Amino acid sequence: MTVRKKGDKWYCRFQLDGVRYERRCALATNEKEAKKIESIIKTEILRGNYNYSKARNATKLKEGIELFKKYSFCNKSSHKSDMSNIKKIIDFFGNNCPLDIITPSKIEDFKIYLKSYKVTEKIKINNPEYGKMGCRKKYIYKEIIKEKNRSNATINRHLELLSKMFNLCIENDLIEKNPCQAVGQLREENFKIRFLTTEEEKALFNAIETTSYSNKNNEVIFPYIHLKPLIICALQTGMRRSEIFGLKWAQVDFKNGFIDVLKTKSGKARKIPISKRLETILKDVLATSGNNDYVFINMATNKPYTDIKKSFSTVLKNANIENFRFHDLRHTVATRMVESGVDLLVVQEILGHSNIQTTMRYAHPVPERKKKAIDCLCDLY
Repeated sequence: MTVRKKGDKWYCRFQLDGVRYERRCALATNEKEAKKIESIIKTEILRGNYNYSKARNATKLKEGIELFKKYSFCNKSSHKSDMSNIKKIIDFFGNNCPLDIITPSKIEDFKIYLKSYKVTEKIKINNPEYGKMGCRKKYIYKEIIKEKNRSNATINRHLELLSKMFNLCIENDLIEKNPCQAVGQLREENFKIRFLTTEEEKALFNAIETTSYSNKNNEVIFPYIHLKPLIICALQTGMRRSEIFGLKWAQVDFKNGFIDVLKTKSGKARKIPISKRLETILKDVLATSGNNDYVFINMATNKPYTDIKKSFSTVLKNANIENFRFHDLRHTVATRMVESGVDLLVVQEILGHSNIQTTMRYAHPVPERKKKAIDCLCDLY
């Protein structure tokens, strides 16, 4: 359709000899009248009367990206992750790519590009010149290009971002259609949920509490003991790492026995009961916290933790625990609650899942519950 209504006004947009034009169809009150006025405008242009505004310059990708950045910054907790995904979109299409030439076919090419995305990594190698001619560097760094295969879920997140950007452009009257609507998402494969077994939990805390060394003053130092309250908090609440790092004492209500989780992924606050074990740990931390607003403080910086990946990886290695991430502590909480027969809606509320389907993933490690459900049918006869 070359005529369209916006509010109570009609507009026409068309192309002649490779040039696009758009104009308000003044006095038109319906589609039929708008088409008549459009015919008059075309006739005048063909007669040499160019006194009609040309269509806007084609909207560039960078304009759509700026719209999305504003939206993401104001509305999404995953803003930093979005910025990383935006970079790959720009790398493939180019900042000045007109949005109207991004077709479903090009988006399919983008999916292929993401599937085998190449990254540059730095690796540490032995310095062959070490010890020669006064060279003191034992190791040197070399850049290598590696092909990184991305999961279908990761590719779908990029497509969702791109689609949202197009929709924002449509809402702001910059373009008319979203080509992503004609592109199907990739099937996200099922995965096995990794959770901590009872034996692994004992080994983990043992590694934290026994790993030590003596300093120059012959004092015994336990370098990873700071991980213990963080891990206990994760295992007793199911909170996300960012929620734990950002936890403030103002959110801890010892009197009523709840933690108020305010900054969440879904944007919805939730209350989590404080277990007796966690209460003991939190009160021990409080006794040594001083005047800090945050619960868990990095003693080296006197600020909240931002990352514990290196120390956490070390204690996992010492405990012989493989293929495990800090986020899997959250999976452990969900799995244990489901195994104990806790209602899935309660699990959803505690973990802060916006969709019950996410919570349902944790039901499959408990096949005995399915068997019990089937066995109860025998009682009907």
